[in-house]
Amino acid sequence: MTDHHANEPGIPTRCPHCSAAIDLADLLAIAEGTGLPEDPVLGGGEPLRFRPARFDVAGRPIDPSGAVCGRLACHRCRGEIAIPAKASPR
Repeated sequence: MTDHHANEPGIPTRCPHCSAAIDLADLLAIAEGTGLPEDPVLGGGEPLRFRPARFDVAGRPIDPSGAVCGRLACHRCRGEIAIPAKASPR
């Protein structure tokens, strides 16, 4: 695992939910679009967590429905990770 958060002020180094080490390349995006299935691991109506493959010009993930996502989650526990507005996920 590389240290992709080292130059990003305000990015936590560990998940506040499960203490997994945070690497920006491993974070999951939280879907914002409608009509998508719930997250298969969390269930309970939680939005889909996914590994982003598409990004907008500002570097924000785009979910399978085409919506821009502004929230990220831990790759291990899928809990939401607070990312400062100025920090870019990529």
